[in-house]
Amino acid sequence: MSRFYWIFGLIAGAAYIVLDFMYHQGVIDREKIAVVFISQILLFILCVVFASVAYKKVNGKISFMRTVFGAVMVGLIASTVIIGGRIVLSSSIDNYTEATKDYNFKMVYEAQTEDGRTEEWINEQREKIEHKYSLGNLIQVTLVGYLFFGAIIGAFTAAFIADRSSIG
Repeated sequence: MSRFYWIFGLIAGAAYIVLDFMYHQGVIDREKIAVVFISQILLFILCVVFASVAYKKVNGKISFMRTVFGAVMVGLIASTVIIGGRIVLSSSIDNYTEATKDYNFKMVYEAQTEDGRTEEWINEQREKIEHKYSLGNLIQVTLVGYLFFGAIIGAFTAAFIADRSSIG
């Protein structure tokens, strides 16, 4: 496996963790979650593209499958860093995501009319938000998302930089 996959996978994962930390600690306004999410995606896309271009520059050529493989490897490394970073942050900082959970519940609560706010509904919403921030959900969403999205970005990147003989 090329060192470029490691380098750019670590960069993508570390950038995600830094933005995640800033968001959950209130450095970035909670209403700016879309900006944080889009920034994380764009950084991942750039890391996949740069890893593929760097591999091609060093080796002279790159096939379609090598480009897709590289993108999946960058996604796997980044998701591993993200999961590890979230575990470390959650275990070292008390109530790491509590403020974000409270903010999300407040937004859901205010969006619902007075008639629909039964005690059962309130408990159900709290459970959904707790599940959203659970470690199991993070692992599932991060691994599947980054591997799948990495393969798609790798295919698009391969269309532009892979050798034409390997595409068919």
